[in-house]
Amino acid sequence: MGDWHASSNLEEPQSTTTTTTHNPKPYISRTSPQIYPHAAVATSQPLASSIGLHILRSGGNATDASIAIVAALAVTEPCSTGLGGDFFALHYHNETRDVTCVNGSGRSPADIRAVEEIHRLSEEEWMFSPHSVTVPGAARGWEDMLTKHGSGSFTLSQLVEPAALLAEEGFPVSPVTARNWNLGLKGQIHKHHPPQHGSTSLSSNHDPERGPLAGEVFQNPDLARVLRTLGKLGATNGFYTGSTAEALVEAVQSRGGRLSLDDLKAHVSSTFPDPISVEYRGKRLWQVPPNGQGVAGLIALVGLDVLEEEGLVDTTTCREEQRFHVLMEMMRLGFEDARNHVTDPDYETNSSQKSIDWLLDRDRIGTRAKQLYHPTKSNISTQSAHPDPTPGTVSFQVVDNDGNATSVVNSNYMGFGTGIVPTGCGFTLQNRGYGFSREEGHVNGYRPGKRPYH
Repeated sequence: MGDWHASSNLEEPQSTTTTTTHNPKPYISRTSPQIYPHAAVATSQPLASSIGLHILRSGGNATDASIAIVAALAVTEPCSTGLGGDFFALHYHNETRDVTCVNGSGRSPADIRAVEEIHRLSEEEWMFSPHSVTVPGAARGWEDMLTKHGSGSFTLSQLVEPAALLAEEGFPVSPVTARNWNLGLKGQIHKHHPPQHGSTSLSSNHDPERGPLAGEVFQNPDLARVLRTLGKLGATNGFYTGSTAEALVEAVQSRGGRLSLDDLKAHVSSTFPDPISVEYRGKRLWQVPPNGQGVAGLIALVGLDVLEEEGLVDTTTCREEQRFHVLMEMMRLGFEDARNHVTDPDYETNSSQKSIDWLLDRDRIGTRAKQLYHPTKSNISTQSAHPDPTPGTVSFQVVDNDGNATSVVNSNYMGFGTGIVPTGCGFTLQNRGYGFSREEGHVNGYRPGKRPYH
């Protein structure tokens, strides 16, 4: 290990006897791909990964492991994810080779007064306002995913128990998480819960004015209780009604928001839309369809494919800065389309929305890519062409011994979301409503009972 850094910079030995076009290291990297014979888990937290592997070794499938992992991440990385957020998943069934998806995102409050109220707020006020809280879809998404794709060998209660135990007994906080936790505590949570008024369940167990430090053991008994209630009673009785729901609504309404118990009760199911996909270099890539922004990446791939097909760029031979330039330009193309056209496809009054077929039409994308791409400068520079400057979420993947796979996102949106912590719950509420546009007449405009751009 002592010579690893130096040896990683050595040039590949050149053969004097044979010539080959195969390059075993096509990318400059110090990280090797991880290849396993039976199953694999990739998450941002080693403790969550170990819990997922334990479920797989105990006979669970990829979905079972995913539910255990997402609960563990809610405990170990609350500055990115949690029960106050939304849930999305892609599932691959190896036997049938089918890809399906779960959209576990919630909707805006039904109270029409919120529409006028959000337009009175400044941009900064709106960002972390109680009006930006939409119904948290995570709890329902976890349950629906397990019901649809789980092995049947584990109950929801069994799968969230390892996470509940972590929260109850405590865990050492990782360095990157500690940094983001403390930034979010000061920049988001303290906006709604000033430390002089007492600590929240997400403050350090030792100091209400800060979050846990790197390596510090953190306990969250409130979240342990919420997880066990969810596991025992299920999403309807254990989250969307009862004490957790009441605490959630009180936290929003006491700060001027319009979310109600009826809004929570109305969230009776996730949706299961057909996934969307494109081909690039002989591989098919899949995404959850809108209201998610995954379509932006697919648009970018189609645009890049057209530029390569037309000979306008070759990302396999060009200089690194040229490769990055074309990739960024095509992502700007994708984000511009997504920001202008992605909305809740199930919202009945939304007659101006564009279809997925239109968004992913190769001729349309190719024409725009060829018109806008310039090899030495950015021609796609509108505000809508840029991603959010403060992303904050988790994404993880699981493959089981039978070849079934999941890819999961569970998000608060911006770090701790709004930073609002419902009393006795141990998690923050997302600010996904900030994904709505306040531009008059925009297809993604704020309306009651609508899912925002994700």
